[in-house]
This record gives sequence, structure tokens and C-alpha cells, in this order.
Amino acid sequence: MPSKRALLKEDIEIRWKILIITKEVLKFATYFEMPETRLESVYIRQHRHLSFISWSLWRLAIIELCKLFGDSDNQKFNMLKLLRKVGPAGDYRSLKFNQETLAAFNERANDLSLVIHEINRLRNNLFAHTDSDPFDRTETFITVSECGLLAEFAEEIIRTLADTFLDTDYIANTLYFDSRSFDFIYMLAKAEQDENITIAEQANMSFKELFGYDPL
Repeated sequence: MPSKRALLKEDIEIRWKILIITKEVLKFATYFEMPETRLESVYIRQHRHLSFISWSLWRLAIIELCKLFGDSDNQKFNMLKLLRKVGPAGDYRSLKFNQETLAAFNERANDLSLVIHEINRLRNNLFAHTDSDPFDRTETFITVSECGLLAEFAEEIIRTLADTFLDTDYIANTLYFDSRSFDFIYMLAKAEQDENITIAEQANMSFKELFGYDPL
């Protein structure tokens, strides 16, 4: 039978893989929600393809976060369940995880409880149920930045447990977003604006007269 450390390693690694995907999606979702320039922001809002991608990334971010913080019995990779496993009554109690560290993690989970509850509400009431309108983007108080706090919390738990019991580090670097500069939306937006400037000049009009705002 596998040792408790070997079982814990399996528990950590599957959550680590989910976390990497979650962070990847959140980085793309954050870019579409809060791009670096106003030019990109306006371009995304004005183009239906990019608006749909932004909406889809938000939905996917919620779904991935619920794998790590979902409150249903089906979410077996929940980070809070892992904390209970290393607790004094959990499956890994024999490993004797530091109780002060565990208490600090539980306090952090309590601080994030409203965000955790909200991502579950969004998934359960909108994204997972067929009786909800799938095209609605329900009102919510959370932002992609607050979702990022959950990803950071999950990473802290994973790296702490791995360092304590496995003498290793599970760094959750993203493979795609940070592999190169994500600037193609800016390039598209700038090319379109330059073309519109030329059109305005050919019409002997100012850019604002023709398009309703100054070049960004």
C-alpha cells in the first residue's frame, strides 16, 4: 500500500496541474478584461469576436477555480479538503502538519470565503444549470483580480505542503501567456486606427469628426 507521503504527493500534483491551467486562463482573462492600453480596451469592446472570447475566458476561469474551491461533493480536488486531510483528524494526520501554519491557512480561507462562495454561486446558478440563460453574464461583485487571490492561495498551500513533506517545490509557472509578449490585440487595434486616420485624411475630416473620438 502506498505511504501517506506518496498519497499526499498524488493529491498535490493533480491540484498543481489544475492550478497551472487556472493561472493560465486567469492571465488571459485579466488581459481581456483590463488590457494595458485604452486603445486595446476600446478595440475589444467594439469587436464581437474579442468580446465573446473575453466572456468565454471569464466563464472558464470560474469553472477552473471551482475545481480548486468548489463546495460540492464532486469537487474532490478542493484545496480546503486537502487542508482538512492534513488536519488533526484527516487522512494525513500522521504526518503531523504544523498546526500554526494550518490555522493560518484556515484563517486565510475564511478571509476569502465571500469570493469562494461567489464563484460557486456563479458556476451553480449560471454556468452549470441548463435552466439558466447561457448568454447571460450575471451580475457579480468579484473581479478577475479577486479570482487571482484564490489562485495565489492555492499555490501557497501546494508549495508549503510540498516543501514540508516532499522536499520539493511545485512552481506554478504558466506555459503560454508568459512565453512571449501578448501584443497581437494591440497590433490589430493600432493597424485599424492607422487605417481610420488615413480614411479621415482622405475625406478631409478630423478623426474625431468621422469616428466620434480622438485617436487613442
